[in-house]
Amino acid sequence: MYQGTTPTLVLTIAGHDLTDANVFVTLENGKKQWTLEGDRLTIAYAEGSSTITISFSQEETFRLPTGTMKCQVRWVTSDNAAYVTDTVNLSVNGVLLQKVITYENAEEEEEQDAE
Repeated sequence: MYQGTTPTLVLTIAGHDLTDANVFVTLENGKKQWTLEGDRLTIAYAEGSSTITISFSQEETFRLPTGTMKCQVRWVTSDNAAYVTDTVNLSVNGVLLQKVITYENAEEEEEQDAE
């Protein structure tokens, strides 16, 4: 994942239907933790696996520190059984231009350069 982009993180949990569970996805870099839940997660179940999809904005990825981040999923089912996955490592890379960009910004800058 790169800072200043709009990536989509897709996590697959085999053998569990998470569509009716309370799901928490935690990212950690050793100093800070971010936990995503509820409407931030899109959860689907098919062929014996659940897929958790999380989309990030440019602003959000700029708040993530560069380097390795750990990611872990926890959930609790309607009968209060709690589960957790192993942690996986995610890489966050920096970008040279440290600002949010838009298509409109690019057109404006081209017009200013032409003047």
